[in-house]
Amino acid sequence: MTKAEFIKEVAAQAELTQKSVRELLDVMQDVVFDTMKQGEEVKLFDSVTLIGNEVEERTARNPRTGESVVVPAHIAPKCKFGAIIKNYLKAE
Repeated sequence: MTKAEFIKEVAAQAELTQKSVRELLDVMQDVVFDTMKQGEEVKLFDSVTLIGNEVEERTARNPRTGESVVVPAHIAPKCKFGAIIKNYLKAE
């Protein structure tokens, strides 16, 4: 499902305009990204947790040239799924 299809489906089920749903999703995305950038976690849908995981500086190897490269410290995105969604996807 693409973002456009998602917006269309949410708008239809919630009886809202696609424009209002798109604006809401854009604001939600900004809030989630800003929160993750601060290293905090965001819990969504009672079963999805998004985390900005701090990664320390490390030395890596360029596989093409074999040259050592320093990868600077950064925040990497991480997503954890809870039991609710795992059980929902298993059930049929």
